[in-house]
Amino acid sequence: MNVWDTVRQSFVAGLILVAPLVVTLYVLRFLVNWSLQFVDPLVRTAGLAQYTGNVTVVAQAFAVILIAVAAVVLGFLAQLSVGRHLFGNVGRLVNVVPSFYKQGIPPFRAGGNATRC
Repeated sequence: MNVWDTVRQSFVAGLILVAPLVVTLYVLRFLVNWSLQFVDPLVRTAGLAQYTGNVTVVAQAFAVILIAVAAVVLGFLAQLSVGRHLFGNVGRLVNVVPSFYKQGIPPFRAGGNATRC
């Protein structure tokens, strides 16, 4: 095997090793940029940057932690009997709306009255 074949095989092996890392970093960058469109307004509205010494990245991380904690608390409340009663109605509404479209019936009439199932 000559030097050119060894270089070519090493190059291909290097690409195979680096490609998943590059794809992972690209996907992470995309997800971070996508999520920041939801986090940045929260940081600005709540004024979180002033509590973190005007370090925006720390304020954004704090906002993400707050959103995660809120999701956990809502999930915990939904598991309680009061939460099942409150959030169960929302679940029923979500399940009812697609059934209108399966039947070909618009969910609301022109007069603003809801149709009956």
